[in-house]
Amino acid sequence: GGVHDYPLSMKMTYSYMPNFTTSEKALLKANRPDFLGLNHYGTGFVRFNCSGDGTASSSCVSEDGLVQAVSVWLFQAAWGFRKLLNWVADRYGKDLAIMGTESGWSDNT
Repeated sequence: GGVHDYPLSMKMTYSYMPNFTTSEKALLKANRPDFLGLNHYGTGFVRFNCSGDGTASSSCVSEDGLVQAVSVWLFQAAWGFRKLLNWVADRYGKDLAIMGTESGWSDNT
């Protein structure tokens, strides 16, 4: 894992993810991006190991108490977006610009 590799949760969920070599990780570390583009649509509460098998795919999501859009899959909470922005800034550095590249909300207007 680490900043210059796929997150462990992603590797656990998608076993076909390629492995970075040590030299590839060094290239990623030496060539930091100018900004991070971030898509964000909705927020949900995730709980690990709902099925009891302990795998990454055993998680479940609940949107109880969150505002739902017209789209049945879209739930919103501004604090969820803020938590995501804070997590990205903490992981990759507060000096890395974060650009919101997509977001959205559906209604009947």
